[in-house]
Amino acid sequence: MKRSIVLIASLIMFVSSFLVSVSSYAAGIDIGPSNEKELEDWMNQFFNQNEIKEMNIPGAAVVVVKDGKVLLKKGYGYANQEKKIPVDPNQTVFRVASVSKAFTATAVMQLVEQGKIQLNGDVNNYLDVVKIKNPFPQFVTPKHLLTHTTGFHTEVMKPEDIQMDVTKFSPLKDYVKERLPKVTRQPGESYMYDNYASTLQGYLVEKISGMPFEEYMKKNIFGPLRMKNSDFALAPAMQEQLATGYDEQGNPMQPYTIIPTVNPAGSMNTTAEDMAKYMIAYLNGGTYENERILKNETIEEMNQYHSAIHPKFPDTGYGLENVSFQSANGQYVIGKGGDLPDFSSAIWFLPKHKLGIFLTYNKQSTTDLRQEFFKKFMDHYYPHKKEEPKYMRAPKEELKRFEGEYMDLRTRFLITKITALDNGELLAEDGVLGIKSKLKQLDPLLFVDEQGRKLAFKEDKNHTIPYLKYVNISSYAEKSKLPYYKDVTKKNPYANHIRYTQLLELTKNRTGKFQPNKPITRAEMAFMTARSLAQLNVSFPEKSVLFNDIPNHYWAKKEIEIAVNLGIMKGSTEKNFSPEESVSRQEAAVILINMMKILNPGLKEGNAKLKDKVDSWAEQAVKTVVTLELYGPEVTKYRDGAVRYYAKRNMTHQEAAAMITRAFYKGFGK
Repeated sequence: MKRSIVLIASLIMFVSSFLVSVSSYAAGIDIGPSNEKELEDWMNQFFNQNEIKEMNIPGAAVVVVKDGKVLLKKGYGYANQEKKIPVDPNQTVFRVASVSKAFTATAVMQLVEQGKIQLNGDVNNYLDVVKIKNPFPQFVTPKHLLTHTTGFHTEVMKPEDIQMDVTKFSPLKDYVKERLPKVTRQPGESYMYDNYASTLQGYLVEKISGMPFEEYMKKNIFGPLRMKNSDFALAPAMQEQLATGYDEQGNPMQPYTIIPTVNPAGSMNTTAEDMAKYMIAYLNGGTYENERILKNETIEEMNQYHSAIHPKFPDTGYGLENVSFQSANGQYVIGKGGDLPDFSSAIWFLPKHKLGIFLTYNKQSTTDLRQEFFKKFMDHYYPHKKEEPKYMRAPKEELKRFEGEYMDLRTRFLITKITALDNGELLAEDGVLGIKSKLKQLDPLLFVDEQGRKLAFKEDKNHTIPYLKYVNISSYAEKSKLPYYKDVTKKNPYANHIRYTQLLELTKNRTGKFQPNKPITRAEMAFMTARSLAQLNVSFPEKSVLFNDIPNHYWAKKEIEIAVNLGIMKGSTEKNFSPEESVSRQEAAVILINMMKILNPGLKEGNAKLKDKVDSWAEQAVKTVVTLELYGPEVTKYRDGAVRYYAKRNMTHQEAAAMITRAFYKGFGK
């Protein structure tokens, strides 16, 4: 009898334990990696997949921590491919680029804890060399800097910010002063990923602490965490441990620094071993081996998203952001990614599971290993049964308030056109090529397309829609209020191209009439190409051009000088530019290809078959333009694949619009 009771009790305990395990799994509790051997086997299998090998990543380091300990820390491939030096997760140093921002934010929050920075105070109270000029009633706060909601004008990394002379030092203070952007939107109103905002955070740390930024980081973060191979400065000793970086083509790059040399937004160098220590501290309430860098309540605050266009589509927190893309499988994830020309990195935290992951590799590639890695990791360790969502079917009239053209705040040439459909859906089209996606409504301000990508709108206090977030998750896109040209109808086959150039300010007149069939002049061509390069953050030489006929050319003088200085255009004679002279289609092809080669010196020449005669000086440029299909409907195509380009005709305004806008969407030959 007693034995039967014991067996029944054991059975009840087993069933109860099984049910608890099942319910815990369903609730997302106690799942994820736990067995070190199984995790290593999975990681080995991942890096040995053919599709991963085809990415030609020279070397990578990965570390996974959970519940305060390292589950896996491993290197794959080579730190230097030519010398066959393997990646050592304890010693090989990688540039982590924008992952640096998480550490800079940690330093800011230390000063917040000490009462030296007020999150909602005026940033100008902490500045000396510069003061932010702001036309809006809301001042810029440290919280705005942390959440990238300052309203600053776009400021992205420029080619000249890569400094090949590693002995040259560019001070943080000088950079902050010289690059201070304008405030062009109400602070706190919109999100735009912003390197300058993070750089300015570092300058606040430097000024308030009274010590150089890199020294503060060593004393208050790297030191306590025993991160002995981490620094924001690339010292000679660290250069010896630095992995060789490789460009997209797999060519090794020589060591370099970025401007400023100590850059709070992106110059941190570290190892996988050191990153494990930071992740453990972060997931352990700010403590690592009895050393505390932050209070637990501060970590809890950093774990939250403090900017979100929609609760289900968050933007960023303090130093960390929404990097889970569409692969979080219902889990709460916050993290940070980073890229430089030869390195890519990412850090992910799943706070509820006390789990942290860091991945870094010595190549920047258009095919993103990080996305593939995170998706497969989550599918394996945190599987999620997808349920068919319940869609709304709002009337078309109700959806019309979303209609319009939205320009990305950070990458201006990304333009999304939204149209309401009859079936309760929206149509999203890109600005030029008309690539379309249909979106179904999940709730009043949230939609999802066929690929599962979310689109969210922001509604203001007047119930109008000023912003959306969709194509670029690093930035909102702002609805344009610019009226259409009066002489361009929607039936015009060039209408989208013309509108695109209008929105990007590539034309002399942004309102009124476009004169689509009027021949474009040399001044207008210079204006269009120079403005296009400005949209792509190309720097311009400041040098006057001595032509007799441009000093008083009030609206295009600067652009003409840029086009000539960059070798895009030449004068019609030694002394004159002839700004009002018409441009032939073959000359326009030469100008465009000259511009594209500035952006991509390795641009491949085209070999298109032409039906019309082209002058020898323009033939190769025309062939390349035709090969890349940088034209509108004006050309004639033949069954044998040949094209009549009409090279010696004058190029019209609308044809130039088609040529330049298609170049944008062809990546300017990249």
